Amino acid sequence: MQAQLFITCLAEQFYPRTLEKMVRLLSELGVAVQFPSAQTCCGQPLFNSGYQSEARELARKWLGTFSESPAPVVSPSGSCVDMVRHHYAGLFPPGSTEHDMARELAARVKAALRRLRTGAGLPGAEVLAFRHIRIDTGSRQVWLNDKPVELTTIEFDLLTTLAEHRGRVLSREQLLEKVWGFDYYGEIRVVDVHVGHIRQKLGEEFITTVRGVGYRFDDEVVS
Repeated sequence: MQAQLFITCLAEQFYPRTLEKMVRLLSELGVAVQFPSAQTCCGQPLFNSGYQSEARELARKWLGTFSESPAPVVSPSGSCVDMVRHHYAGLFPPGSTEHDMARELAARVKAALRRLRTGAGLPGAEVLAFRHIRIDTGSRQVWLNDKPVELTTIEFDLLTTLAEHRGRVLSREQLLEKVWGFDYYGEIRVVDVHVGHIRQKLGEEFITTVRGVGYRFDDEVVS
């Protein structure tokens, strides 16, 4: 497997060791890492500030850089990846070359994130088995009392993170860093919103709110 490394501005300036660890991990998993030249900012700060035209120009350059290879794109920066996945296509007119390119690249970034976060198709993927809930981190499937439950990407990652720390309280800040990435700039209450969505699908009893602290996963482990 090959992958293109998206070196974000924040990671390069403030978290270079995170980039180094990511490259090392990918190499250990047998991934051949590509380093596209002429990388640029994804345009997220400009987009969030309302400068659509300027963000569009950076997006156009970014698409040109990463469309040269068919390999998926990986990055340690969750918010920058979300910019590509959720906003790039909307910066360009439907049917335009850039719009189609943005949609295609967004799919490749998403797929790469799934493989990197869960180990799908790689050694080490596991099944987290509890009395009521079962989570397959490789196939990204969830069952409640042996019935499949459809979760979004964020919902799955959030549930898995809580389940991996069963019985332990994780703060909203910890969950933001583990699920959304260290550079997430949005509201911290986004955690509450997605926990609410998970509860709607699985029931209220499996994720406990610890007031003033965070959340705890409480289903019983299957021995």
